[in-house]
Amino acid sequence: MDDARNGLLTGKLKKFKVESSLASSIFNMTNMIIGAGVLALPYAFRAAGLVPALCVCIAVWLASSYSFMLLARCAEALQQFSYKHVAVETYGPFAATFSEGAIMLYTIGNMIGRQIILGDLLPPLVQIFLGLDSLFAQRWFVMVSITFFVLIPVSLSPYIDSLKWSSLFGLMCMCYVVVLFIAYFCHGLATSSIALQESRMVNPSLLGLMAFPLLVVSFTAHYNTMDMYWELKRRSIPRMSTVVSSSTGICLAVYIIVGTTGYLLFMDETQPNILVNFWVDRSQPPNMFVATAFAAISLAVSFSFPLVCHGARNSVKKLFFASQFRKIDDGGAAENVGHIAITATIILLSLFVGLGVPDIGVVFAFMGSTVGVCFVYILPALFYIKVVEIVRTQALEADLKRHVSTAGAWGLIAFGVFIGLVGTVATSLHVANVI
Repeated sequence: MDDARNGLLTGKLKKFKVESSLASSIFNMTNMIIGAGVLALPYAFRAAGLVPALCVCIAVWLASSYSFMLLARCAEALQQFSYKHVAVETYGPFAATFSEGAIMLYTIGNMIGRQIILGDLLPPLVQIFLGLDSLFAQRWFVMVSITFFVLIPVSLSPYIDSLKWSSLFGLMCMCYVVVLFIAYFCHGLATSSIALQESRMVNPSLLGLMAFPLLVVSFTAHYNTMDMYWELKRRSIPRMSTVVSSSTGICLAVYIIVGTTGYLLFMDETQPNILVNFWVDRSQPPNMFVATAFAAISLAVSFSFPLVCHGARNSVKKLFFASQFRKIDDGGAAENVGHIAITATIILLSLFVGLGVPDIGVVFAFMGSTVGVCFVYILPALFYIKVVEIVRTQALEADLKRHVSTAGAWGLIAFGVFIGLVGTVATSLHVANVI
C-alpha cells in the first residue's frame, strides 16, 4: 500500500517513502502539540483552581493519547493513511468531506492564530532596538517579513520528517521558557514573594468553566497523525505508541509546570497571556530574560507553523484539487507548482486575516470546542468502532481482532461530547460577559 500512499497530496501519486526515526517523530509530534497556547495555561489554572485545572489537563491528555492510537490502529487495519480515506472506507464520501473540512477549518484557523501571536510578540522586541516609530517595527511589516522570509520557505516540504531539526530547535526554545518559569518561581519562593496560602485549590464560580475551552484541544496533532504513522520507520502500533506516549508526556509536563508556576507567581493578577505579566510597562524595555522568552516563543511558533500548514495543505488538496493532482503521475514540475501555489495561498490567507483581525480568540475557542472536538475525540472513536465491525465480519487484521472492545471508543465519544458542550457553554457565557 505504500505506492498508493494516501496522506501526501491526493494519495494517488507515487512518492519516495520517507522513513522517520522514533526521535524525529517525537520531535515533530511534540512541536505540533505545544504551541503558544501554553501561554494561556496559567490563566486556566487561575480560572478553575489548581486541582480542577490539573484534573482537566490530565483527562484531556489521556483522551487525546487514546484517540491518537485509535487513528493509528484504523490506519494499520485499513492500510489507509489519511482522514479522508479512512472516512471513505468506514462511513462513505460524505464523512470524508466532513472530516477533511473540519481539519481544514481548524488548521487554517490555527495558522491565523499563530500569525496573530507573532504579530503580538515580535514588534515590541523590534521596537526595543529601533523605536516605536520605525517602519521595521510596525506590526504589518514584521508579519509580512516573517511570512515571506520564514513561514513560506519552511512550509514547502511535503514531508513531516524534513522538519525534525526545526522542530527540535523549537522545542529547545520552549524548554528555555519552561526553565524561565521555574527560575522565577524558585526565586519567588526564596524571597517569600509567593504566598502559596493565597492560591485557590478550587474555584466554585462560573469562571472555572473557562478552563475547558482553553484545555479542550491542548494535545492536538491529530490532523497529521496518519501522515506521521505512514512515515514512521519500521511502522508498527507499538512504535507509534512510543511516539505518542513520549510526545504527549513531554507536553503534559510542560503544561503542568507552566500552568502551576505561572499561576502561583501572579495569582489573581494572571493574564490570559502570561508574558504580559512579565512585561507590564511597555514604555520600558524588559529585562534580558523576558525579552529572550518573547523571542523564544516567537521562534517556537514559527517552527511549528509548517507542521500545521502541512495538515491544512493536505486537506485543501483532497477537498478541492484531488482531480487535478490525480492527473499528474510523474511527481514532476506540474505537481511542484501546484504544491507551492496552494502552500503560498493558504499562508497568505492566514497573513491577511491575521493583519485585519487582531483578536479572534473567541472564534478559536468556539472552533476548538466544536470542530476540534469532532476530529480529536469523536471521529477517531467512530472510525475505530466501524473498523472493529469490519474486522469482526471479515477477520482482516489479527492484531486489531485481539482488541475488539469498543467500550473505550464509546467512552471517548462521551468525553468529547461532554467537554465540547462545556467548552461551548463557557465561551458563550464569556461572550455574554457573564464570566
